[in-house]
Amino acid sequence: MAISLELYQLRSYLFFCVCEHLLGKSGFAPATICEEEGIRPLREYGCEVKGRSQWHDVDGVFVFTAATPFMQPLRLCVEARFFDRKLGKSHIREFMGKMQDIREGYLSGADARLSHHKQYSNQGVYFSMNGFTAEAEELAAAHGIQTISYAFQPLMEPLYRSIADAARWIQERVTFANPDEITVFLKELRQLVIADDADAAEVLRETFGDELLMLMDEITNELQTIQTSLLVTNNHGVYLHALSKDAFSLASFMHTDEGICQIHMEKRGRRKYHYFTINDGMRRFYFTCPSFLGDDVLLGVRASMQQSLFDLGEEQRESVFQLCVQDQGIMRYLRLGVEGRLWID
Repeated sequence: MAISLELYQLRSYLFFCVCEHLLGKSGFAPATICEEEGIRPLREYGCEVKGRSQWHDVDGVFVFTAATPFMQPLRLCVEARFFDRKLGKSHIREFMGKMQDIREGYLSGADARLSHHKQYSNQGVYFSMNGFTAEAEELAAAHGIQTISYAFQPLMEPLYRSIADAARWIQERVTFANPDEITVFLKELRQLVIADDADAAEVLRETFGDELLMLMDEITNELQTIQTSLLVTNNHGVYLHALSKDAFSLASFMHTDEGICQIHMEKRGRRKYHYFTINDGMRRFYFTCPSFLGDDVLLGVRASMQQSLFDLGEEQRESVFQLCVQDQGIMRYLRLGVEGRLWID
């Protein structure tokens, strides 16, 4: 009996591969799949992470390649979804339960003894191509889950179309005889997206012809235009994923790790995009701002009129971006003060 993959599965898988590629640019490497260290493979793709009580499936696990002072190595447990709609609270609730148990994985069983596994600071990160509802973002933030939305990310819009086209072609034309064939096929797709692997490209061409490879080339070519991928944290601990077609310049950080950034809002018809520039430069780093992180909180200029998760109080407070960039194999931790003005383009 021929097996075919669902359209939402294919889109989400290709989207996950794109996220993995961008995480690699941000200094994160896939964790080693080793059951003795609490990670084991799962079905066609993904893996399971050992929690205190049981194993939990996630799309991927990534370890930050630089050491962070006074904390265990940072490990991201990642979920990525490309649905037609925004993700809601039910998706966050399920992930919350997984992460709560994974974070307690340093304890073993009912006797609460220390586990022999290497310990990590485990952070749950949920990527969504079409974003999240406001309630889902607030729920995630309140329980330590980071949400990364690309709903208003102009650099991801061409990838949105390319992923959708490739997934539709595969769903309509490709079938498999057994799950092992699915595993091999998805592995080749992943290698092509995350590493532009020539061997994977040749295997796909020989098996499925030039049309699929042309569709996959659209994805890899768009990814190559993204020169910079930064996971930025503000002083409220919120992750912002900033992308740019420009390379990050460290020329103005020769003798300091501190700088200034300017927040811009760019209007394109009815759509509005956020990006920041650094030290009054011209390079644009686009990001999607969570719904609860209004412009006033983002800029640190005044308290929100409504009660929020991040109430600033009545006084003004400085807003800060912190990020890590690699310069000739050396990791640099930078601190950017945010100017208290929103620039409208």
